[in-house]
Amino acid sequence: MLSPFQKATWLRAWYQQLAPAKAAEPVLIAIRDTSGPTAMLLPLVRRHEHGLTLVEAADLSVSDYCYPLLGPTAPANRKEIEAAIAAAVPCLPNADLLLLRNLPPASGRRLNPLAMLDVVPSLTVQNVVDLPATWDEFINDRSRSFRKGHCRKKRAISSLGKFEVRFITEPTAAHRFLDTLDEFQRVRMDGRGELFVLDQPCYSNFYHTVIADGLASGFAVLPVLTIDDRPIAGGFGMINRDTCTLVRLAHLEGAWDHYSPSIVLACETIRLLIERGIKTFDFGKGYYSYKEQFGCEQIPLYRYQRALSPKGRLAIAAMSARDAVRSSGLAYSLRSWREGSSHKKQPHAGEKASDLGRPS
Repeated sequence: MLSPFQKATWLRAWYQQLAPAKAAEPVLIAIRDTSGPTAMLLPLVRRHEHGLTLVEAADLSVSDYCYPLLGPTAPANRKEIEAAIAAAVPCLPNADLLLLRNLPPASGRRLNPLAMLDVVPSLTVQNVVDLPATWDEFINDRSRSFRKGHCRKKRAISSLGKFEVRFITEPTAAHRFLDTLDEFQRVRMDGRGELFVLDQPCYSNFYHTVIADGLASGFAVLPVLTIDDRPIAGGFGMINRDTCTLVRLAHLEGAWDHYSPSIVLACETIRLLIERGIKTFDFGKGYYSYKEQFGCEQIPLYRYQRALSPKGRLAIAAMSARDAVRSSGLAYSLRSWREGSSHKKQPHAGEKASDLGRPS
């Protein structure tokens, strides 16, 4: 079972649009027994960053998780995956560091062999909530304050005009809506004085390509909240079997902030997904209090790093030192958040802990 970020629709758009624009050279590694079928495929790239040459997953901060494509004879334990990686390393192009970020321990019921390696914590988590058979079961299983808050906010927004939440399915409308979502996020990030890049041509072309290739099949989903047919909040997600992963979420700024339309949209999107028979809702990676309010299980993500040169060894040492600093700061932030003293605003897609404008 693949994560949505390793599905053909996502990877094809990634290699066509993002890789050449960011000077990332495709590196596709196939691992197999000499007499057997392909055991594992690794869609990687080689690129240069801060004086280092990296071999890494097809990510560039738009893919939340790194998961290999697995065959029937995929490595099933640490010894097997270590042997597979050892065999793959001599085939890699010249580089300083093999770096695989945000490794989930599993995708569905299938374990991630890469997470069995000698990994370190990524200092972030995957946020997943299991969906019951009915909306009533879901909402009644949330806290009393969450239930009351959702009803109050939805009632307040509905009083302003004709309220509707739906999935956009018509291609022209979907592409137009993506431009609106870019604008929502750009305004938000500009107001915070932070960098937003997802409306740059290479990123915009990437998401438009995913829509063009994935909308009709149901892979790409675009939930939108409208008042009198005017988009107030919107999102971008992918459906992979019985799981929906939301990677972008934003709303119209200004007076609408008071109504938390992004949170209302997320709730109503879950309602629609339950009606479709979706079993799992993935809010993507990152620590945000609103994700816990939805009842998300926080699953740790991991990082695999392997030096391929002396510069690579120095880079690993620097990353370890950075992690130590971030870990202590993160622990304090989490304590403050749990005690109710955190002043962080409700996130929009467009906010990310790294360098891109989209949610963590």
